Amino acid sequence: MIRNLDIAALRSLVAIADTRGVTRAASQVNLTQSAVSMQIKRLEALLDQKLLMREGRGVVLTKVGEQLVDYARRLIAINDEAWSRITNDDFEGEVVLGVPPDLVNPAVPGILRQCTALYPRIRVTLLTRITNVLHRELEEGRADLILGTEQTPDPRAETMCTLQQNWYGAVGGSAYLKRPLPLAICNNCAQKPAIAAALTAADITWYQASDADDDFTQEAITSADLGVLARIGGPAREDHEAVPEGTLPELPDVYVNCYRAAHRDTNAIDRIADVVRDQFRRTYGCPEPEAIAS
Repeated sequence: MIRNLDIAALRSLVAIADTRGVTRAASQVNLTQSAVSMQIKRLEALLDQKLLMREGRGVVLTKVGEQLVDYARRLIAINDEAWSRITNDDFEGEVVLGVPPDLVNPAVPGILRQCTALYPRIRVTLLTRITNVLHRELEEGRADLILGTEQTPDPRAETMCTLQQNWYGAVGGSAYLKRPLPLAICNNCAQKPAIAAALTAADITWYQASDADDDFTQEAITSADLGVLARIGGPAREDHEAVPEGTLPELPDVYVNCYRAAHRDTNAIDRIADVVRDQFRRTYGCPEPEAIAS
């Protein structure tokens, strides 16, 4: 039957290995010599193995003791990391994370799960707005950390990665052949100038197929074959598909820029920013991002 090892006893065993003496180890772990000796005896009884043996005026580890110390160091490190993350006030608070709709899937669910697992005392509130609005939320103190999908790097931000934009239409649809081209796009979309420039350079006239500021409307128009949609990554819905290659101009890549507020708890914000970086690497295969110097 598997039994549980005592972390405190393992800590004393490691101290003995490092100091080569029970008395010195007791001082290091802030216990009496007799208390340390009892811990080791209990460990030996639990494992039914001798862990220490006398050598001159000190003690040394047996072969089994050396093996256990290797495991003990790892167990203690994991224990201390867990304790620090869960109890340290540096990892406590609330962070409002702003994300544009085109980045919510597939990255954000993983970000929120990882935040909960690593920093359970940091409450992350998700704010979904288009990039232009997120900048206003950050400036006015209603967001702590925002991601923007933008056409260029920004000296105020950290670029998480660059992502490709693609054209999508309804499955089996023909809206992409119409001229002027019906474009399903939000009024204040940050990508609108670049998309318009690409169409103009290809000598394709276009018009905005809706007067709305939400992605759900644009997706519905696309599903009804009343417009085409430019978006990051894969199709938004199962009834969307990529338009035939070469029928519409290539679109510029999008920079995912991360901005943080200077007026809030930077420790909590930094921890969540770490998670965002890691999740973008997992989701999109992005390389390790580098902070852009201001």
